[in-house]
Amino acid sequence: MKNILKQFFNGDLTMERPNNQSPENKQALSTMVAIKEKLLATLNNEQKIIFEQFLEAQAELSYLEGIEECIYGFKFGMAITVEVFTER
Repeated sequence: MKNILKQFFNGDLTMERPNNQSPENKQALSTMVAIKEKLLATLNNEQKIIFEQFLEAQAELSYLEGIEECIYGFKFGMAITVEVFTER
């Protein structure tokens, strides 16, 4: 079952989803980009490489955590569904 959920998370088993970012998401992204640009301007080349490696590792961790959160959320939703249909 976990493989199906991973495929779902990776977009292999999905229906079209609107890509509407909330104003809060857009603002947070804008703030993050501005801060990153300011920080990069203060770093030398070696520090920039290390920082980019850090960002890549952070993105990988976020991706892996996202998979686990998706699986947990799906299982939780299914547990609620089972309870709704089995309760008398």
